Amino acid sequence: MFASLAPATSPAVLMPFLEAYRIVAAVIAAADPAETLDSKTVQARALRLGRQYAAQGRISTPEALSTALFASGIALADNAGLLDNHDQSDRDEFLADIDDALEDLRSVQAAASAFVTTAKTHEMTS
Repeated sequence: MFASLAPATSPAVLMPFLEAYRIVAAVIAAADPAETLDSKTVQARALRLGRQYAAQGRISTPEALSTALFASGIALADNAGLLDNHDQSDRDEFLADIDDALEDLRSVQAAASAFVTTAKTHEMTS
């Protein structure tokens, strides 16, 4: 029954967003708590950090280095009040929440990959 279902596509669609958001969250968490951040500064730092992450193999797709995705992540952080919030624990919590979402998405990706592998093996032996 399940063999006829297409593998989960959500990781491929969502991974660039969450990886970009993770980069933005890391920039915000690393900023001096006394610093009021603006979107232009965060975006420039995110691009630098994102390039570093790409060189280190810490992101799975180059689409995560999109300024449009960074802008979306910055808007999310701004809506949560994190650009002008000087509470480091709030900034760290935002980063932890993004990390949790990425971990969940990677689990879905691994399960989908295992399912496809199992289904293909079953087809070959049937």
